[in-house]
Amino acid sequence: MAANQNSSSCLNEDLAADASLTVDLDLDALSHNVRVIQDLIGSERHLIAAVKANAYGHGCVPVAQCLESLGVHSLATGSLAEALAIRAVGVRLPILLFASSVPTQLPKLTAAGFVPTVTSLEAAQLLSAAAVQEVPIYIKVDAGLGRLGIPMADALEIVTRIHALPHLRLDGLYTHTPFADEMGRDWASAKLRDFNTLVADLRECGVEFAVTQAAASSCVLAGLADRCNAVCVGHALYGLSPYARDEPRGAQLRPVFKALKTRLIQVVHHGQGADIGIAKLYGIESAKTIGVLAVGLGNGLTRPAVGSNATVIVNGMHARLLAVSLEHATIELANGTPATVGDEVVLIGEQAGQHIDLDTYARWRNASPLEALMQLSNA
Repeated sequence: MAANQNSSSCLNEDLAADASLTVDLDLDALSHNVRVIQDLIGSERHLIAAVKANAYGHGCVPVAQCLESLGVHSLATGSLAEALAIRAVGVRLPILLFASSVPTQLPKLTAAGFVPTVTSLEAAQLLSAAAVQEVPIYIKVDAGLGRLGIPMADALEIVTRIHALPHLRLDGLYTHTPFADEMGRDWASAKLRDFNTLVADLRECGVEFAVTQAAASSCVLAGLADRCNAVCVGHALYGLSPYARDEPRGAQLRPVFKALKTRLIQVVHHGQGADIGIAKLYGIESAKTIGVLAVGLGNGLTRPAVGSNATVIVNGMHARLLAVSLEHATIELANGTPATVGDEVVLIGEQAGQHIDLDTYARWRNASPLEALMQLSNA
């Protein structure tokens, strides 16, 4: 696996074992982004780093190791497997597990040393009954996203009842208010106010939390204020925008995903009249030189959209991507492109002054940058 001084590892273990595909991460950019975010939120607020979905496709293990060295408050993921992998390399930061398990699994999570999310009174009662000593929990409130959590309208009563249960230590209370446009911004502003009121009302009832959190990347970059003492940031950590259009406060962020590379495994010259069936080119009108890459759908390399004119870079020259199959991709090497088996091919990144960034790679596939990373990461 190729790596430079400021880069690390690959998207997942399968890719790490595959010498045909290498990924470079710019961990200096991750450090820079943490500093920018901390400046935006203020030193008095905790930074919870979201490493869910394999650290947004960047690799949860190397990212977690870097984040620990940067002094973030804690990590958060929805995957027990990811949490265990992070622990296995010696990362000791607290790890919050977002709600991703059935309630009967909660005792297993606490026994493994992780902090589970409770999203209902019934789940809290089950965990309380199973616990033999005090266990820390976070409670999630649904502020209106309509997905997971105790409904905001019921939260004061239910959280108070959970507080009365034995063996539970209520360490955190959080919600999620993501948005991507102006309408969503207005919605999030109102929900932040509702959450502030809930926290104040709970305090009046004698229920306090060490950590309260409602803002994520979109709120932080938009400058929306709340009274919580923590934020949980994902997109911004990795230099990704959560918005449909750019937000000025995010201009300082740098992309952590630096490059995606492979190599040529075959170069073939096809004369005039030959067929290149995989690209639906039958009886070609002029001779073509075709290069084959040892990456395909199985590695998360999806087919470009029709008419996108997607390319890769070979020896400083762009080569059109013709086709993607399960294990291979086929490119057209233009006349004059020097190419031999083993040459490096850049799918994302820079080579000899030519550049393909993640945004462009994703746009060629009618995807967002995050969707493109997920496709690569989850192959």
